[in-house]
Amino acid sequence: MLQVDQFASGIPGEYQIQRLLGQSKLGAAYLASQPAHSRQVMITTFNLPEGISARNVEQLSLRVTEDGEALLRLVHPQIVPLYDCGMQPGYLYLVTAFVKEASLGQYLKQNVRFTPQQALPIFKQLAAGLSYVHN
Repeated sequence: MLQVDQFASGIPGEYQIQRLLGQSKLGAAYLASQPAHSRQVMITTFNLPEGISARNVEQLSLRVTEDGEALLRLVHPQIVPLYDCGMQPGYLYLVTAFVKEASLGQYLKQNVRFTPQQALPIFKQLAAGLSYVHN
């Protein structure tokens, strides 16, 4: 895992890391504040594979830049806003809104069973978000 000072100094913008939210072999997620915008954000880092070639890093950097620009323009109630993304030596990063509420994934991991009446509004929200992204 990257040390906080290793990645925070490389990410453009002023972020104050508050705490580690979670980590895995692939990366880590941190709660941070962005005082310039008076908001809490989540910074997620993704470690690049060891031994990745310079050519693959260049291709990945181009892809992150192109896709990131498109994702930054998405504004929809069912999509967590992306504020920034990029690549630094050894890792990719995303800066998104910090969502305090439980996610659908968390409910599913808890084996919560939804009734059809509960599931329908969830599916409508998912469909609305997907439709927005693909149109």
